[in-house]
Amino acid sequence: MTDKVIVKVSNDDVMVSNDDVKASNDDVKASNDDVKVSNDDVMVSNDDVKVSNNDVKVSNDDAKWNQRRAFCCLAAILKLALDCADLVRRVEALPI
Repeated sequence: MTDKVIVKVSNDDVMVSNDDVKASNDDVKASNDDVKVSNDDVMVSNDDVKVSNNDVKVSNDDAKWNQRRAFCCLAAILKLALDCADLVRRVEALPI
């Protein structure tokens, strides 16, 4: 008959220093060719995406471009409105 031997090991008994574990960059290699993800592999639902205001930053250069476009559109609409008003004024001033 075999006797059972119980061995207890505490955390104090097991020590591994950083010097014992070594892996250089040469040991770990992965090229861009090894990693491929197609659009079909990535699916994100709206529920999964949460962005706080702190994460969203727009540079002034981007904002200036959008402001410039908005200003040009507004100026074009205003010019068209003034031309229409002037045309209506002239037509009504002509005797029929």
